[in-house]
Amino acid sequence: MNYNIKGTDLSITPEIRSYVEKRLSVCDKFISTDPTVHADVELEFRSRQEGEKYRAEITVTTTNGMHRIEEEGGSLHEAIDLMAGELAKKLGQDKKRKQHFVRESAARFKDFVRGFRDRF
Repeated sequence: MNYNIKGTDLSITPEIRSYVEKRLSVCDKFISTDPTVHADVELEFRSRQEGEKYRAEITVTTTNGMHRIEEEGGSLHEAIDLMAGELAKKLGQDKKRKQHFVRESAARFKDFVRGFRDRF
């Protein structure tokens, strides 16, 4: 997966870059077969009256579609962890949906062949 990591009001250090790549490596098992996958990661620091917040946003573009996740946390690492967990959940659901469709189609074809064989 190709990563593009951007920081808004925050400098991206090699430590932050390696942490993001480590957390997103969990998602590689869902999309490892597709070499055209591209991920845009944006990390942002927000200072408000109610306190400091960090925001992590990712947009993953695959051949099947696009997934966008945005999470906030009290620390940068917390926001990255929440974002990576939610992305893994979404990609897992997408993979299960595809597998279900393939298996259902195969079962329908098998039933068709069985019915065709019984006619003769």
